[in-house]
Amino acid sequence: MAERDRNSYGSIFKAIGLFGGVKVIQILVGIIKNKLVAVLLGPSGMGIVGLITSNTHLIKTVTDCGLHTSSVREISKSYTSGDEGKASRTISVFQKLVILTGLLGSIIVFVLAEQLSQISFGNHDYTMAFRLVSITLLLDQLCVGQTALMQGTFHYKWMARSTLFGSVIGLFVSIPLYYIWNTKAIVPVIILSSITALLLSWYYSNKVKINKTAVTMKEALVEGRGMLILGIAIAASSIIRVSKAYGLRIFISHFGGIAEVGLFTSGMAISIQYVDVILASMGSDYSPRLSAIVDDNRQFVEAINKQIRLMCALLLPIMVLFIVFVKELVVVLYSKEFVVIEGMVVWMMFSMFLRAISWCLSFPLIAIGNPKLYFWNEFSSELYSFVFSMIGYYYLSFLGLGLAFFATQLCFTVQMFIVSRKFYSFKLTIQNRSAIIYNAILLTALFLVLLFYKGTILGYVLSASVFVLAVIYSYSQVNSMVNIKGFIQAKIKK
Repeated sequence: MAERDRNSYGSIFKAIGLFGGVKVIQILVGIIKNKLVAVLLGPSGMGIVGLITSNTHLIKTVTDCGLHTSSVREISKSYTSGDEGKASRTISVFQKLVILTGLLGSIIVFVLAEQLSQISFGNHDYTMAFRLVSITLLLDQLCVGQTALMQGTFHYKWMARSTLFGSVIGLFVSIPLYYIWNTKAIVPVIILSSITALLLSWYYSNKVKINKTAVTMKEALVEGRGMLILGIAIAASSIIRVSKAYGLRIFISHFGGIAEVGLFTSGMAISIQYVDVILASMGSDYSPRLSAIVDDNRQFVEAINKQIRLMCALLLPIMVLFIVFVKELVVVLYSKEFVVIEGMVVWMMFSMFLRAISWCLSFPLIAIGNPKLYFWNEFSSELYSFVFSMIGYYYLSFLGLGLAFFATQLCFTVQMFIVSRKFYSFKLTIQNRSAIIYNAILLTALFLVLLFYKGTILGYVLSASVFVLAVIYSYSQVNSMVNIKGFIQAKIKK
């Protein structure tokens, strides 16, 4: 497929539909799996699974050097350059680095198994469990390598099939084992899930026709230096993000208690998880597409503007619907005891409009390959996010957390406009300026409706009117990008 075709709205929508569908199925599979595992293992069994996987995931975050993200940039650039030798060399270097980082993670978990057991469970009973599970860090990193290869070479269908089948097979493998052996099956299930994902990714990635190039480990470290440096900056940002989330939960626990930590976690899940389905679906295609055209600034800026326009069109009806029915959503997903987080969730959903724009502007920082800029940009945002959240919670409890999230997204969006203007001469198109203004006006109107008429018949009528306007706008915008009727008919016919 030509580069120009990849940046067309039709191609972008195909990628969103593909990865969006996979994400939705993954969420459903996850819900079913968590429910069945909870019934079979009980709270204590779930706790064991959580402690083992959270510890190994933390070490993986540190040792994988962010290669799952930085590698896509290098692979897509070399793949679209037309130089087969360069593409082959880049991929071979990356695969060596994957083996090295995977082994590093496995060795660290294996060596620290006794300490991890003591820290997690207060005894050494799970030392062998950690040692056995340590192999999954290598298996998972190898899987990341195969997935990045498919993503960087734009073989999205194979990548989607690998991910989807891995989730489904993982469900059918784990449940019978848990049913037969209960908690004794925890370690085998974790290992088998990693093996399944690796085998599937290996099967589909082998369909990518790339010649192999012999590369020594020393050559890989030298030639892959840029990939590693950018990856380490990404990994460091992830660690800071996790540390901020942990620190905020400690702060809430200190001033409010464990129950309020649970309420905050639930509110974050409602606000972010479902929007992230769209973001993740777009990100799988957005990252390699940007990396492939990073040397052509006109196309680069055009691709960013297209992504912003898509975001404004697709997210608006979802945000309005969530905001209007947030109370009912909280009760359905959790219970009436969780209604206290309603105000927090409402402000977080209002913030998603800003978050979508800043997300579109921050992704290109990875594509241009500036590790220092990326790290300090992310670090500064996490810093003021932490400060805003502490102040907000201290004075206004959950409502304050929602307002803090909104303030963070507002500051970060302004920050990203300044950074993107300076480093890649980004300017909004007239279409996007109009779209942002329309979104802002409609969301402000909804805010005023909820402020003065919430819970009344007039309030519901006005809210419904805002939702109808959002849907009409979204449909008209999407239809102007791609013929919706023709797109659906083509899919059904196919």
